[in-house]
Amino acid sequence: MSEEIDAVGALQAAFADRRVTSPQEVVAVRQMLDAYVVSVERSLAGLVQSQASAQPSIERVAQAQTELSSLFEQLTLVQSRASAAEDTITKMTGQIRLLDDTKRNLTQSMTMVKRMQMLAGAREQLALLGRMREYGEAAQLLGAIGELMEHFKAYRSVQQVVELSRQVAELQRTLGEQVLEDFEVALSGRPDAPAPATLRAGCGVMDALGGQYRGRLVTWYCNRALREYKGIFRGSEEAGLLDNVSRRYAYLKRLLRTDGGQMAELFPADWRVAEQVCRAFCETTRDDYRQLLAAQAGGSAPALDVDLLLGALEETLEFEQYLERTFGGDDDHAVFGRAVSAAFEPYLGLWVDSQDKKLSALVAQYSNQAVQAQGLGALAASDEDDETVLGSSTELFLFYRRTLARATKIAQGTDALAGLARTFARWLGEYAERVLRPALQAGDEPPDEAATRRVCLAVNTAEYCRVTAGQLAERLRASGAGEDVTLAREQLTFARVRDTGLETLVRRVVDTDAKHAWRDMLNRSWGRLEAVGDQSAYVTELATVLERVVGGDMRRHLSARDGSAASYDALTRQVAARVAGTYLRNVAKCRPVTEVGAEQMLLDCYVLKKALLALDADPQTGPAADGSYAAAVATEMGRVEAVLKAVLTSTEPPEDLKQFMPASGFRVPRWPAARPGN
Repeated sequence: MSEEIDAVGALQAAFADRRVTSPQEVVAVRQMLDAYVVSVERSLAGLVQSQASAQPSIERVAQAQTELSSLFEQLTLVQSRASAAEDTITKMTGQIRLLDDTKRNLTQSMTMVKRMQMLAGAREQLALLGRMREYGEAAQLLGAIGELMEHFKAYRSVQQVVELSRQVAELQRTLGEQVLEDFEVALSGRPDAPAPATLRAGCGVMDALGGQYRGRLVTWYCNRALREYKGIFRGSEEAGLLDNVSRRYAYLKRLLRTDGGQMAELFPADWRVAEQVCRAFCETTRDDYRQLLAAQAGGSAPALDVDLLLGALEETLEFEQYLERTFGGDDDHAVFGRAVSAAFEPYLGLWVDSQDKKLSALVAQYSNQAVQAQGLGALAASDEDDETVLGSSTELFLFYRRTLARATKIAQGTDALAGLARTFARWLGEYAERVLRPALQAGDEPPDEAATRRVCLAVNTAEYCRVTAGQLAERLRASGAGEDVTLAREQLTFARVRDTGLETLVRRVVDTDAKHAWRDMLNRSWGRLEAVGDQSAYVTELATVLERVVGGDMRRHLSARDGSAASYDALTRQVAARVAGTYLRNVAKCRPVTEVGAEQMLLDCYVLKKALLALDADPQTGPAADGSYAAAVATEMGRVEAVLKAVLTSTEPPEDLKQFMPASGFRVPRWPAARPGN
């Protein structure tokens, strides 16, 4: 078809600009037109033929569209039928569900009706059992009724349920009151009283009725058991005073003996009625004590006697321990605890105040003894020759131990222990200042053994008190006085007294007992010695003083009975340092010193060093094993030896001599030149 069109186009283009001018051209044009017509007819025939061949496809498409429309119509029909079927099924299942609900409600209704019938029958049976006092069966039936009543909790709005519940509750109340009345009749001794077995079965009824009825029965029994007690031991009566607390507790013990069998016979063991009676007794007694103590402390009754208070408290604590033993309590799981003694706790401060007064009197007594001993001069503070500490210190700590033991018993877990710890601390300090320090004034007395012994006793006592105060603090903390109780300040006070006493002894030995020896040393003409001889007389006297006073009297009085000699060890170290320092200062004062004089002094220094070392030697065991004291003596005397050796080798003292000399009022001497032959 496209070829014919192209041919026609070419023909039109050929004749577009031409004009027909002859017949031949007309013929040619006609031929061309005929050819064009044939070509067009041929093209049309081809088109018709091709159109005829495409007709089945068109028909199939139209048929498919028709079928598709039919399918859509069928689908719509199915969908509508499905919706109709669903509506039908929903209606059917709704009716089935309604039938199920109706069946369930009918079943529940029938069940509830049966239960109501059972409950009504049980109520009638319970009423009959109650009238017959068949309490054992009644208790079982009460349990069943309780289970039935649980099913009616959701139907409290139903009038029949409300009415039946009211009737059951009224019957339970009547039954509980009847059991209470039976107990009253039985315990009143009437001849028509129910048997004990009936009463015990009645306890099962009270258990089934609940804790309220059981509590009423136990409370009633406790009040009845203690009715006579409350009448006898009223707080305002003589029998109710603190001096009769033992009678109170004896009454309860007697009650437990006489009525204990009855309690065991009438009541189940798990009710622990005897224990409940004791609890009621404790509450009543505690309230009586509180009223009585408040009246006495407030002045509306006779004044409160502290000793009587403590005696009553101790008896009360013993009674509470008796209850714990009787009913199986222990320290970790106490049954009663401080059920009665709690009434005394607010007044334990009065006891602490009384201990403060007693300690004040004791310390005043000890102080007077110290003053009297000082006034006696040569007499010692005690007639016991082997006493190493003042007897007053052991008495004081014995008083502390006994008081703390009593406080731990009567004031455990209360604030009174902390107050007692403060009281102890106060009077420890007072003892140190008023008793021990005055004893140190013996250092100003004539240097005899009695005065020395007094100072040694003070030193030993101060050390004993320091150590024992630390132990006392541990016991106070263990007893509950508080973790912050240390008594550290008091221990420091005793340590200072001890150090002052040691200094007093050192001064006595070096400055008083050895003053003649030092004077002889200074009076000797060290610059005129011509030859070195034996040890000098002054050093012999020094060694004698050290051996007699330090190694003799002071060792004997400072060594404790247990063999420890801490105070004596401290003394010997201080004596060694003081002797070495004094010797060095005197060397400086003895100028001029020749080489011979220096050699003699060095020899004397060795003798003095040996005498100092002998102070550490125990008569039986010899020198100390650690050698610490020997090292200290070597250090102190080594300074003196260094100075003396410097004199032998130099015209001037060594530069480090100044550190061994006193800082005030001393000038380094100018040493004379060594002369040949001297």
